[in-house]
Amino acid sequence: MQWIFLSPHFDDIALSCGGLVWECSAAGEPASVWTVCAGKPPQREFSDYAKLHHERWETGTQAVEHRREEDRASCEIMHASHRYFNIPDCIYRPRRKNIPHYYTSGIDIFGAVHPAERKNLVNRLSQLFIREFPPGTQIVCPLTLGNHVDHQITRLAAERAARHLGVSLLYYADYPYAAQQPEQIASYQHQGWECVHFKISQGGLEAWYASISAYHTQISTFWADLENLRKDIWAYAEGQNGLCLWKPPEKSQGLV
Repeated sequence: MQWIFLSPHFDDIALSCGGLVWECSAAGEPASVWTVCAGKPPQREFSDYAKLHHERWETGTQAVEHRREEDRASCEIMHASHRYFNIPDCIYRPRRKNIPHYYTSGIDIFGAVHPAERKNLVNRLSQLFIREFPPGTQIVCPLTLGNHVDHQITRLAAERAARHLGVSLLYYADYPYAAQQPEQIASYQHQGWECVHFKISQGGLEAWYASISAYHTQISTFWADLENLRKDIWAYAEGQNGLCLWKPPEKSQGLV
């Protein structure tokens, strides 16, 4: 078995299933993390919203370079290979200078995908996936808990590619939204989604924590300090007795 974990942003796989990636690699099942929104920002003025992120991350305008370095360190901890796509994070899009930024607030990035992107970007990404998904590989994509637009775009494109190729996807619950909004998981269960359960060993838990800790710029977004991060990851894994990947019912149409 080989695995590809689709990560909308640099930290999403470590956050949501870093322990599982480590377990796959430890079992001799190669794992690769494909980060979708890993592209450099376009040469245009940053929005105020993007500037606020840079200030919080303490990266200045070199945010992508910093985050790539963190990601390489995290993937090394998980014993996973990595691949980066050239799509910029939603806070930087679109690329063209004469078009207003699509997402300029928290309401925007956790709302609906911009119509232009739902048509063009999803299609471009799905075509890339169709070309690049290796045969016989298990693809794992975000369930989109929290409703972040980049997570939605990744899932839409993965589902379109999977339908074209006739392959099945597994889905990870987007952490920490999975812990903050358990009613969303309950809704999927009510719709007939099934948990595919994976045990996470002590070594896997340590790798999970360490792989998240590698993203120094991101810790303050969700935790006061690393000790709180450790407690939350242990509690999250204990609540599932490991980790669930989610399998949709046979007649599921995905996000469409």
